Amino acid sequence: LFATCATAMLKRLAVAHGQPAAAVSAALFDSDADATACKGSALLHAAAEGDGERVAAALHAAGAKRVDDCAANGVTPLMLAARAGSEGAVRELLRAGAAPAVRSRSGCTALGLAAAVGASVVAVSLVRAGAPLDVADDEGVTPLLAAAEGGHLEAVAQLLAAGAKADQARRDGATALLRAAYGGHQQADGDTPH
Repeated sequence: LFATCATAMLKRLAVAHGQPAAAVSAALFDSDADATACKGSALLHAAAEGDGERVAAALHAAGAKRVDDCAANGVTPLMLAARAGSEGAVRELLRAGAAPAVRSRSGCTALGLAAAVGASVVAVSLVRAGAPLDVADDEGVTPLLAAAEGGHLEAVAQLLAAGAKADQARRDGATALLRAAYGGHQQADGDTPH
């Protein structure tokens, strides 16, 4: 699921996938010292947990000027909130001025992470806020490819409707349709699988 972002933080998030929100937050940092040293750590933790109210409180405490503070690997609170599929946290961060086009050190974007987990409403919000549709990460994976690989048909449909390039390929030459088919997601036309 998280092959689109091979950073150490997102690998830890992948391990924590399916766990309670607190486990995802704890997986962000190797130790309490790392969490303390990380600029905006309260905001990063709240965003990872998808807690819109805590995001708003952390933004207020840290000041909106720190909305794009990131972890050591360049992952921002907006990316974490998008990965959590949290409409409320994403809305708060965008309202505070988070930049939807920022890329992590591995090239991940908030839109790519939202698409990878099938958070189609979050993806639409990010596109409306100016997130680029066809920016690929370091592996050549675009948001559309990430959604297709995961079988997230609603996210695929939303990205295509917004103008994502259906024929853009990964480094290995795979397109969204090929990745969806390879993953067994034969209903790329939007029909309900049988």
